[in-house]
Amino acid sequence: MPSHARRSHQVIRSSALFFYHDAVLIGSDHLAPPQDEPNVQALWQALGSEHDIPLILCVASCLRRGILDEREAQRFEKPSPSLAKGFEIGGLGQLIDGALNADRTLTFLP
Repeated sequence: MPSHARRSHQVIRSSALFFYHDAVLIGSDHLAPPQDEPNVQALWQALGSEHDIPLILCVASCLRRGILDEREAQRFEKPSPSLAKGFEIGGLGQLIDGALNADRTLTFLP
């Protein structure tokens, strides 16, 4: 059997899924997908939870789009956070750390 046929891949714990630019919108607590469409946010949340993978949203992208965790909501004197369960806000350092500790980095473009 070829060596590539049985390779097993995993996301290591020190890595994470990092969302930036408009992709951070998936972490908004204000999403309300139509009932006849897949709930993409719930699918990401399930993946993160099932495999213990952090779902990190770029802080700069979040601030531009009004996605705030409790700390940022207080900092900017907003009435409430808007970050969905299972997501966290972080910086580019986490993306770089993940890329340095992994043998592959995948990027999805629109």
